[in-house]
Amino acid sequence: MPKVKLTAKVVENATTPAPGVQIDLFDASFPAFGLRVGGRRKTWFIIYRYGGKQKRHTIGHFPALSLSDARTAAGKALEKLDEGIDPATARDAAKESAVAAVETFEDAADDFLTKYAERHHKRPEQTRWFLEHYVVPRWRGRPVAGIRKRDVLDLLDELTEQGKGQAANRVLDVLRKMFNWRLDRMDDEAAYNPCARVKAPVPAVLRDTTLNDSHIRAIWAAADKAGYPWGPLVKVLLLTGQRRSEVAGMRWRDLDLDRKLWSLPASQTKAARAHLVPLSPTAVAILESLPRFVVDPSPKGDEAAEPSPCEFVFTTLGDRPVSGFGKAKQRLDTAATKEMKEEEAPLPEWRLHDIRRTFVTGLSALGVPEVVKQRVVNHAPRGVTQRHYDQYVYLEEKRSALESWANYIKDVSSFKRERMGNSEEKDC
Repeated sequence: MPKVKLTAKVVENATTPAPGVQIDLFDASFPAFGLRVGGRRKTWFIIYRYGGKQKRHTIGHFPALSLSDARTAAGKALEKLDEGIDPATARDAAKESAVAAVETFEDAADDFLTKYAERHHKRPEQTRWFLEHYVVPRWRGRPVAGIRKRDVLDLLDELTEQGKGQAANRVLDVLRKMFNWRLDRMDDEAAYNPCARVKAPVPAVLRDTTLNDSHIRAIWAAADKAGYPWGPLVKVLLLTGQRRSEVAGMRWRDLDLDRKLWSLPASQTKAARAHLVPLSPTAVAILESLPRFVVDPSPKGDEAAEPSPCEFVFTTLGDRPVSGFGKAKQRLDTAATKEMKEEEAPLPEWRLHDIRRTFVTGLSALGVPEVVKQRVVNHAPRGVTQRHYDQYVYLEEKRSALESWANYIKDVSSFKRERMGNSEEKDC
């Protein structure tokens, strides 16, 4: 546990050494008092013994609570200990009310994310990203009870003026849910939701981008050059048509490469429905070629623990699914654009999710029946018969559709090489 002389400058500049890692800085002049530095916030605390057990007590968060005020609060908490009172249980109703009155927006947002969004939202990481990327930097340190409708409108107007209208829509949706959740937990009859009666800044836009053969060929060639994990991940996206988050979170234990089958549990799908994805020989070959990593537990402080196999198929850190899609997508675009120079049309503005639309469109072109397409992409069954009576899993039909699509992708991606080979023979 590092001891440093905590100063205002040291506290301001303190950072975590790596993503997902927290460090505790203990004050050299006040050893029981310290600062926990994490990726999202900095927390004041004290360490003490009570009833024969070592305990940690949170004092508050920086910058809402300054260094000098945190030291004072720590001293008062330890005075309670001298009186035989556990500081962690010494807060009376008046103190709780005072703390609630100065609750900052970032604390309220973190409360919402950990106690609600992570348990109930299908994609809590997106909820967190919108709050931490667009809202917290603007409202950091402000009392959450002081946020008004005018503040919300100013934030949405600013995003819209920057050309981020769809992001503004999403921010409004997240904020509305967050403030409604807080209202449901409050006794204050005067409290209100500042997002009430605020309309979406811009009309919702439904994307319709579909990649043609030239685009698929360029993206496949770019994925060939990208290497692990991004190249194989994009290829599996193209071959299976499953959601980005589902492919990125693919686990080795859910794969049976001998049976050519990927079994997604309900907890791993957006639809919260278990899903069987037959794998084409091309997809199996890609997966069989991937490295398998071992997670070393020693950086986490458990030197006695044995290394364990990484459970994720696509990973950069070993102990979690792959992340950092934005930068990887930019590199893929750059490489694919170079591949498109020999084609008739430029690469359009596209997203990884457009691969899924392209996949479904391609299945239609191949004559795959509607019910099979729905089952392949794990969409909700339509109609009373499909929803309540048809319990057939369509496994062989799905396998036939995916293998037909994989053959189509193989033909498309190899076309350019064949054409180049023919031209070289003519030159000779």
